[in-house]
Amino acid sequence: MYTISFNTIDDHQLAGASGGADTVEVTVLDASGNPAVGQVVTFNANNGSTFLTNPLTTNSSGQVTVSVSCDLAGDVTLIATLADNTTASTIISFDSDATDPGSDPVPPLSISFTAMTSNQLAGSTADIVLVSVVDSTGAVAANQAITWSVDTGATFPTTPNPSYTNSSGEATVYVFSDVAGDVTLTATLADGTTASTVVTFIDKPDTPPVTDPVLPLSISLTPLIDNQLAGGTADVVIAKVVDASGAAISGQSVTFSVDSGATFPTTPNPSTTDSLGEATVYIFSTSVADVTLTAALSDGTSASLVVTFTSQDEQESAELEAFKADVVTFTDYVQQQLDTVGKNVGSALSQLSASVVASDLATAVSNFATDDQTFNDYVASAYATMIQNVDAAYTQLKQKYQ
Repeated sequence: MYTISFNTIDDHQLAGASGGADTVEVTVLDASGNPAVGQVVTFNANNGSTFLTNPLTTNSSGQVTVSVSCDLAGDVTLIATLADNTTASTIISFDSDATDPGSDPVPPLSISFTAMTSNQLAGSTADIVLVSVVDSTGAVAANQAITWSVDTGATFPTTPNPSYTNSSGEATVYVFSDVAGDVTLTATLADGTTASTVVTFIDKPDTPPVTDPVLPLSISLTPLIDNQLAGGTADVVIAKVVDASGAAISGQSVTFSVDSGATFPTTPNPSTTDSLGEATVYIFSTSVADVTLTAALSDGTSASLVVTFTSQDEQESAELEAFKADVVTFTDYVQQQLDTVGKNVGSALSQLSASVVASDLATAVSNFATDDQTFNDYVASAYATMIQNVDAAYTQLKQKYQ
């Protein structure tokens, strides 16, 4: 069994033929947490993305670096898959010079999909898909009507149909299915533009119900999605009920409550735990706020969790604070490099000073000239290495915020 993780090196490159490539470092670890060497990683991505090389094979550190280009601005879901079907995904973005949602869209329009959640349990949690609409220049297309359709008996009962894109050219659909398998989701615009994507639902483990739970019961809350924009997509939380032995307890009635004016209009209340002892709540808020979610059982057992809804300004402010912290880390690193070089050069200088040991002047002068050249070469090399290290650290910092 393997795990896949992502480290985005270059992000928000310009879309189009004259744009750049987003670069992502992918790490594969085995079940013991060791680098998985020689694993073939196959990549897929939406929005018409292309790859410099695909597939790639992990190196001695269990890593590959993939370069992704895209002709359209917006978010792209990058999916990495191993030979044993282990898969994971991350979101990267491509920017456009024309991103004014107030301007008239330049046809033709195009649709792209980003899976916010996928491979959810059939009969339980929704696969959540974010749809983005852009025009031919890559500018976001607001207020576009999107009509949804699905196959294989799936439904989207909590999603308006049609839905309308917001000021970012986005709309969100919550797809449910009682049957495991692939579901084709299709989004169609008023001008006939259409696109489809496949989401997947998996079977619940065949866990026999616990008929005689060991009391007391306990409940825990785990955020599946958090820190969504107010007035946009839901924060999603999974409530899990177990008995004193840790066994999952199905059929338990869970009553949810929230504060701060938040709502959960698409979630039955109370909800009933499934065979995994889980119930899922979808929380919405039109206001920027921390929201306290409480889940209570019929015996009075309860648990609470704070989820957050943010504004665009807050997200930008948080990014600024993160940048300030990264600058402090960078300057501390530069100072550490300077201190190390200064200490090493000082030690070499002391050795040069003590190097005159010959008994006659001519030999002493000759030896000192050789030692001085060695010292100068060392100083030049030490400072060159320091500059290289500092430049690399600066490049990494700059790329993180491009």
